[in-house]
Amino acid sequence: MSINWATNGKMHKVKDQGDCGSCWAFAAVTAQEAMQAIKDDTTPIRLSEQEGVDCVDKSHGCGGGLMNHYWDWSKANGS
Repeated sequence: MSINWATNGKMHKVKDQGDCGSCWAFAAVTAQEAMQAIKDDTTPIRLSEQEGVDCVDKSHGCGGGLMNHYWDWSKANGS
């Protein structure tokens, strides 16, 4: 059995990161939003990619980063 979580309302539409090299933050936020919606059987909440870009010290903002750094930061800061 396979499930398309996008068509089942567990993911937001694709967001545009613009010219910023913040794909790491967009990917981390999208995954976190969807995982929580699937776990709780709710619609996904909106989290802030910009907060990750600005606050995750282990990554480099628009200069790149890693999803796991976002998740570690999010866990430590309650996001």
